[in-house]
Amino acid sequence: MHPTHSVSAWGRHAAYLTEAHHRAPSIFGEGSPWQRLAGLDNAKVLGLGVSMGPVTFYHAVEDAMGRAFPIQVWSERSYLLPCIDQQGQRHEVPLRAFDPLLALRRIDHPSRSDLRNYFVTEFQGAGLLHRNQVGMAACWWIPARGFHDHLWRLAKDGMTIYATPEQLAARPQV
Repeated sequence: MHPTHSVSAWGRHAAYLTEAHHRAPSIFGEGSPWQRLAGLDNAKVLGLGVSMGPVTFYHAVEDAMGRAFPIQVWSERSYLLPCIDQQGQRHEVPLRAFDPLLALRRIDHPSRSDLRNYFVTEFQGAGLLHRNQVGMAACWWIPARGFHDHLWRLAKDGMTIYATPEQLAARPQV
């Protein structure tokens, strides 16, 4: 339950992943489904019929690193947004909005195929990206813990889902 980033889960860890999201101090931080997923053995991030662009899991590293993340992705203002649980109880959920200007250069922006291609090559080279097919949909998966840890290492090196074309050009080819 979350006013902007609701999560559904299925399987033996579903309740653990989702039960406290509205109580987490930030959308993707400690106690969120994304941080909990990164901590589970054998958990995977699955992209079903999508590129490596629209992957919410990226933001878990931004929250986990906090001010150590190479760029400021959040606006300074925070909000409390209402959410109603299944029992009809109202909860005030903390929310910080993303800096809207960064969305123009983020990996999921239609113009950023360069960045999506870089991340595919990066995660394939690291042995983390696996590709397959589900019905008619192309899919990929990455172990959640490995994904989180590799994103962290990239961010410490200044490479994020917001990298500019100039930053990409300066990176050694994998």
